[in-house]
Amino acid sequence: MTRSGNLCLLWHSLTEFWTREKITTLLCSPKDMIKQSADTIFKHYLISFSVLVLNLNAESINLFIQEDLRDTQLPLPSVPEVYSDSASCGVFEEFIKRQWKFCPMLLDCGSSPKPSRRNLLPQRILPIVAKEKLNPEADEDGEQAVLFKVDLHPLCSQLGKPVVFKEYRQRTHETQRLFTNECDLYKQLREDSFGHIVTYCGSFECLGRSTIVLEFAPGGTLLSFFESRQPPRTDEQRKLFWGNLFGLFRGLQCIEDFTADHRHSRHTYRLKGTHQDIRPQNILVCGASSDEDYSAPFKFVDMGTADIRKMRDGGYDRHAIDQRGNGMYSPPEACRDEGVATDIGDKSDTWAGPRGNIE
Repeated sequence: MTRSGNLCLLWHSLTEFWTREKITTLLCSPKDMIKQSADTIFKHYLISFSVLVLNLNAESINLFIQEDLRDTQLPLPSVPEVYSDSASCGVFEEFIKRQWKFCPMLLDCGSSPKPSRRNLLPQRILPIVAKEKLNPEADEDGEQAVLFKVDLHPLCSQLGKPVVFKEYRQRTHETQRLFTNECDLYKQLREDSFGHIVTYCGSFECLGRSTIVLEFAPGGTLLSFFESRQPPRTDEQRKLFWGNLFGLFRGLQCIEDFTADHRHSRHTYRLKGTHQDIRPQNILVCGASSDEDYSAPFKFVDMGTADIRKMRDGGYDRHAIDQRGNGMYSPPEACRDEGVATDIGDKSDTWAGPRGNIE
């Protein structure tokens, strides 16, 4: 399995240890001087160089520089093809064994794209500092998904706060359907959508376990919010509460048309979505709001029953595929009296949202 991040030697730590002077000294140490630039190694090959030094094989940095195998290409999944049948094959086999502690997985770090459904090798280190179940009584072997609150190493994430690992721990047809639907919808959302939809930080799979990394909501669900809070009493509290509640419609708009900001013509496609499981249990209260503070935003979560469909701009809009979300607050056309709902449209979620909140 992937291991926690306290084992890894991060690139930032390497830059604190290595200097150009140290690199130059090491390059000049062998009887046959290693004729490479310390600046080049420091900027582009520092992790590779560190692994090779650990393997007492610093001179093999030549192999990496010759083939432009920079640190951005790490971790290496296998011996590069150009060296697979050469005398240098053993160098890379040993390198691959040692590289993992230098190559932790990064989550939402800088300009890097978010990992989405990334297949991780068991050796890959997850930068986990602390991990605990949100529901201590959750059955890790019996439930489809188990939620964990996770603290990440600050050098591997720019989030600066805890996240949630939603782990599908059993690999079945149903859990794969839910995981795939959820990842597919989150991938389509623009960054400005996450004001009213829980922030997606990435997803990955390893050894039959599928994990989605999401924003942590300290305020719980909207259902628990309604059950534990007194109604807003002051004008300011009412303004904040209703502003957050109606803000959910902006979240629905982001799901309803992922391509709303595109420059459309009759030759372009629109991508449209439906959530299909809107209820107070699937709306989170984000931010650290107190009993007297109603400023924490409400955000949609749990996209496992979502559906995405395409249509020509201005063309015929087909119905969404029934992903069998909870039907408690669904509109009449989404009723399953005959087994399958065939008339789920882009306004079905708009119907479900107010009904669940009013109740």
